[in-house]
Amino acid sequence: MGEDRSPVVKNGIGDHSLNAISPGLPAPDEADGPWDGDPPHAAGRVCPSRLPLLLAAISGGITMLLQWPVLASEPVFTRMNACVTVGMVVLGSYLIIQKRERFTGLAFVTAGLCWPVVALDIYPGWGPYLAFLFGGGATYFVPVIWGILRYGRPRLAYRSERLYLPLCALLTTGASLALSLFIRPEWVGLPARARWPTLIASPLAATAGGVLACLGFQVLAWYLFALVRRTMREAPPTRKDAIRPLCVFGVVFGFGSSAVYTIAILAPSVLPVHTVAIVTGAFALTLACGLGASIIRQDLITARVIDRLPYSRTPENVARYLKDVLKDESAELLYLDPDSSGLIDADGRLRYVDEELHTNRFHTWIRGSDGARISLLMAHPLLRNDAATLASLAGIISILTENARLQAVLRMRLEQLNATRIAQQHSFEQARQRFHRDLHDGVQQTIAAARMDLGAFADATTPQDYQRAITQLDAKLRLALEEVHSLKEGAQPPELRSGLRPAVERVAAELRLPARCRVTEADLGVLTVPVYYLIRESLTNVHKHARARIVDIEVATDGRMIHVAIRDDGIGGAAARVYGGIGGMRHRVEELGGRFQISSPAGAGTTMKASLPCVLS
Repeated sequence: MGEDRSPVVKNGIGDHSLNAISPGLPAPDEADGPWDGDPPHAAGRVCPSRLPLLLAAISGGITMLLQWPVLASEPVFTRMNACVTVGMVVLGSYLIIQKRERFTGLAFVTAGLCWPVVALDIYPGWGPYLAFLFGGGATYFVPVIWGILRYGRPRLAYRSERLYLPLCALLTTGASLALSLFIRPEWVGLPARARWPTLIASPLAATAGGVLACLGFQVLAWYLFALVRRTMREAPPTRKDAIRPLCVFGVVFGFGSSAVYTIAILAPSVLPVHTVAIVTGAFALTLACGLGASIIRQDLITARVIDRLPYSRTPENVARYLKDVLKDESAELLYLDPDSSGLIDADGRLRYVDEELHTNRFHTWIRGSDGARISLLMAHPLLRNDAATLASLAGIISILTENARLQAVLRMRLEQLNATRIAQQHSFEQARQRFHRDLHDGVQQTIAAARMDLGAFADATTPQDYQRAITQLDAKLRLALEEVHSLKEGAQPPELRSGLRPAVERVAAELRLPARCRVTEADLGVLTVPVYYLIRESLTNVHKHARARIVDIEVATDGRMIHVAIRDDGIGGAAARVYGGIGGMRHRVEELGGRFQISSPAGAGTTMKASLPCVLS
């Protein structure tokens, strides 16, 4: 068996493979070509697509046989029951077989098979009592509500949702059981000859129990409305579009059924038993229509995933495609650099996502054709609950990412080359300016002094004067030669010859700043000079304006980024103007492809942070 190379969804607890294949793409066992010979269902097995129809025919036939005694006298009643049963069984089995929604599908199949209980009142004996006790009670309402709340979700996340199911059974079947002990069957429109476990036939107790039951139905309806409202509010955008019809019709079903049973209990003469079943069945059919609409909308969302595939697979198009199909502007795809194992964005810039992942954002590693991780998808935290959309995207993102990652890595290389060029230009410019300054302040002044010593020959009158003038001229020419040799040694400032840390400590000492230095010993390459000048200018600003008692200087690198941080406990209030010193530092950092940040609240000191990408040596 080969290795599982499907994308992996990481939800903060563990990795879960997404093995579902999106519609329109071949399944793993279909990738080699079409079926050879007869189709699978020709060998004596039932094709899965036809199984719901077979189950519907069986359940509809059983329902009609069960209602055979009143088939001719009450056609609306019998046909409504058959429609409800068939509709629930068809949709439930379709969810189980085609959509892998086992829990919701099983719940609707169970509700559909239990619905014919409402017709048991046509049979003498215990039939009317069973219809009163279970018709529309825990055998139907509980599975239906279970299916609504579990649709598209791996589990019921809240205790209030889990509490609703036993509460629904208690206020429907439990209330019917308690009420049956104080009433006679004819009081609720059932045959008087039916077997009934009446303990005390009390109209007062029956009225009080009926009122309490009606209040319980209202509580269930509003409770369901609150649960559905929270489900809609917390659902990810794609799933919200899919479940909206089911949620809306579920609320309509809850309030409608509650109103019907309230009227039936308080005024049984207004709504006979079979009329109640017909009206409630109509609400059940609307609920089935809502479920069908949700299935269709989910299919449309899945089709949109395929239909909106970008023609040009650039990182920008892939990013826009993900935001479009997920309806999430925060969705982002970061690519794994094969050399440094760092994450880069569509522009080729290195990204650190530890803090973002700690904010509980949804993130999933995408694997390539070789099974290795190639990118990281980050999106809204609620996306982890949208298994259908994730399954649709499972095979597609991997294909899109492999091509887009090459472009992102190429952009990162270009950014590094550009940063290297700018750093070298910066170092050359600084070296040129220092060369001119040293030439002016050193060699030029020495040669000028030697030239003035030539005048001593004109004033010399004795051999001793000539010898003294020659000695002085020789000393100055030797010094000039040494200064010329020092100018040829390199482009780095002389103070950096011993390393960055001693140079920074020397600057702090010259400015009389008490400083704590934590400077890396790693070679920063061509960025040593820009980092040094950045620190020196920042310390100069602290000396001039901050009135600080202590300064913390930190330079660190992890091989991918160089982090510089300078903190003081001064008066704060530093403003980053476009043409000021801070604005110039920001410009130089951003010119090197880095990020610059300064925080300086009044009275709370100043913190300057800069991050520069390491460049090629």
